Amino acid sequence: MTVSSKSYLKEVFDQTMALGDKVISSDFTVVLEGFEGMSVLFKQFPVPVLSSAGEIEVPGPMGTKTWQPQQVATGLQGAVSVMETKQNHVRKMNDAILANGGRFEARVYEGTPESNTGSYRIKKAFFVWDQQDRDTENRSQVVLQSGTVFFHYHGEA
Repeated sequence: MTVSSKSYLKEVFDQTMALGDKVISSDFTVVLEGFEGMSVLFKQFPVPVLSSAGEIEVPGPMGTKTWQPQQVATGLQGAVSVMETKQNHVRKMNDAILANGGRFEARVYEGTPESNTGSYRIKKAFFVWDQQDRDTENRSQVVLQSGTVFFHYHGEA
């Protein structure tokens, strides 16, 4: 038996609409300091969020337990994918980052730098790249340089 009357469904709809449009996954831009022109090549990058680093189990009487949060995690990581060009822009960017100590600063935007609903400042970031996977039969996909980006985020906009 359903509980979704017309009036209830209208109430749910109105509540949902009052919160506004939803964020679309593709609506982000990452801008690396010193490599601003490379932002158009980033296909995937993590948008940082602060949360507990995990849980602490606290034992109680008779085998019970409760949970307590750990400290806030500010050292984060996530998947990154960048589309390589025939002029090897990604490889050259990576070489330049490595030549300057291997770390970079960046800002991740909800939208673009010119039109956004927020941004996130990340610090002391570095890439750990996977080896490129090439396939002589694949004529339908651009080459992606993929890996993991490690960074620090302290809630700065």
